Amino acid sequence: MRHGDRLRQLSRDSKHRRALLRNQATSLVSHERLVTTTAKAKELKRFADKVITMAKKGNEVGVRSVLFTEPAVQKAMSALRERYATRPGGYTRVLQVGRRYGDQARMAVIELVGRKNEIKEAHKYRKAERERESSPRGPTPVTRLLGLDAAGERERAPQPEPAHAAARSKPSRE
Repeated sequence: MRHGDRLRQLSRDSKHRRALLRNQATSLVSHERLVTTTAKAKELKRFADKVITMAKKGNEVGVRSVLFTEPAVQKAMSALRERYATRPGGYTRVLQVGRRYGDQARMAVIELVGRKNEIKEAHKYRKAERERESSPRGPTPVTRLLGLDAAGERERAPQPEPAHAAARSKPSRE
């Protein structure tokens, strides 16, 4: 008999897990979309739905005890409260997007339902993931949307070569 299997432990103690979920819930409310591992996304879905329900009921103290930033609290208490006033639940959606380059962790996108410019079908993400893996042409629209390059890594601005590196290079013998 497996006791205590109501939630995912996420390899963290209870305080660290709560801090992680609070941080992610704040980011989710602020940006309305978040890319994370599947296990964290599923756990965040439960947590974020409760926060939005508190906001719908007008429990500002409860929302403040969870969300870290004042803009996130104001957004939850105004915009999200109005958007989900008639919705009975299910404020978030979790879409599987493939595996992370490097450690092959299962990745997911968690987003608020009814946001502007939302992508509804998970197969679009899966199709883009397959294209990215098989195409040498570079990033697809979805990988650009997620901020990934063709190799599945975050895009970074090109870094200038340090001056001391050019001084160290050995002259060629000709």
